Amino acid sequence: MSDQEAVDIAKYYIENADVEQACKRIRNVAYARGSTDNITVIIIKFLVGDERQAVAPSSKKSWCVVV
Repeated sequence: MSDQEAVDIAKYYIENADVEQACKRIRNVAYARGSTDNITVIIIKFLVGDERQAVAPSSKKSWCVVV
């Protein structure tokens, strides 16, 4: 599948706050289209503006947010 197809699928499910389902759908589409390679789906949401403030760490150490 193309990058844009994966983005379109992910966007649909993420708008409904279901990241796990987005990953499963992308995996299933790739499999249904005949992928014979290992299929791994990782969705990374880059936080912007107020979203970053909502998960700001309490210390100044390095941190990572996985959504």
